[in-house]
Amino acid sequence: MPEPEKKVRPPREPWIIRTYAGFGDARQANERFLANLKQGQRGLSMPSTCPPKTATTPTLRRPRRSRRGGVSICHWRDMERLFEGIPLQSINTSMTINATAPFILALYLVVAEKHGVPWTELRGTTQNDLLKEFVRAALRSFIPSSPFAFPPI
Repeated sequence: MPEPEKKVRPPREPWIIRTYAGFGDARQANERFLANLKQGQRGLSMPSTCPPKTATTPTLRRPRRSRRGGVSICHWRDMERLFEGIPLQSINTSMTINATAPFILALYLVVAEKHGVPWTELRGTTQNDLLKEFVRAALRSFIPSSPFAFPPI
């Protein structure tokens, strides 16, 4: 009786270290991303700043947190500038944005398509934690109904 074929799986790395390096405008964040990748980092953490969350533009003076707490992404060209020179199929990207996560993910997918990278080759996560955004950042994109309670398990 012949032995069953063994499936050979590539070794998996247990950790991907991402530096929280996305802040400023897309070009500034891109410079930090490229420097981190040059040093061997394989994951990127891309927090987004207030303008997309609050439906304002990055050129307005308010909110003051703009360009400090994340990278300002308002258009697919911003996303393209952010990932210029970065092989999307070779990295793992974390997008911390919450309420506008679907919008930011869509922009990321547009850039991947423009670079000829199939969606199936992309790796990473998006964060869409509206309750955390409500409590921590005091951004009121979606206000929970009152009283708010978790359902029983």
